Amino acid sequence: MFKNIITIASASMLLLSSCTKNESSVGSTDTEAAVSLTNVNGSSKTVNFFINGEKKTLAGTVSANNTILGTYVGLGNSTTNTISLNDATVTTTEYFSGSFTTEPGKAYNFFAYDTLIAGKLKGLLLSTDRSVPSGNITTANVRFLNFSAKSPALELWMIRRVGGVAKDSVNIGNQPYMGSVAVPNVATLSAYTSIKASEVAGSAGVGVAASDYQIRLKIAGTSTIVSTSAATNIIPGRNYTIFARGTYPSSAVTLLLNN
Repeated sequence: MFKNIITIASASMLLLSSCTKNESSVGSTDTEAAVSLTNVNGSSKTVNFFINGEKKTLAGTVSANNTILGTYVGLGNSTTNTISLNDATVTTTEYFSGSFTTEPGKAYNFFAYDTLIAGKLKGLLLSTDRSVPSGNITTANVRFLNFSAKSPALELWMIRRVGGVAKDSVNIGNQPYMGSVAVPNVATLSAYTSIKASEVAGSAGVGVAASDYQIRLKIAGTSTIVSTSAATNIIPGRNYTIFARGTYPSSAVTLLLNN
């Protein structure tokens, strides 16, 4: 199973997962790069993705705030690849096309985002880590992106709870709405922050309750809460891209499990 997506809107949670059995899906190899494709555009456009002119139909069309589940699409061993997306109904309407430099054997996340401006959306390609460490791992890695249209700068807070009681919290970052950023800093956005993973009851000591997280969006620099998730388990050793989505003030978050 390559990837899960956990979609959280306020206190409701929808878990979507898919085991990869499609021939077009790829694992990690030394020669082929791989990319996940996520559509979070703020204009509610359903799209088809193309890589180097080849339509990717692993999950048919990809709706807004969704992803091709469980699959990283192969990019071959080329170091330059074109990713484009067209309207799923009016197939001659192209919303985005961009050329990206990739490295064979590496993995990437691509996001289609922003609202339509002059008939176009934007695209962002970040490097990611699909490896799963072995051994007694007690931490996980997270990063934050703000794709919530019309939002001010938002902060992502990870509130760790033990037995349902808040113990500590981590501010993962302050991010402006990505659509307002002329040239996103790909290196900075690709970086992860290490946090303590959720623990099962007793793992931290006899009688110690299980731990989990509430994930909270705040307006940056304020105490104003935009969205709070239900209890969420952060799995040890896993890498998450957490992104704000929807149109502000109805913002919510999605957890994209990268490995």
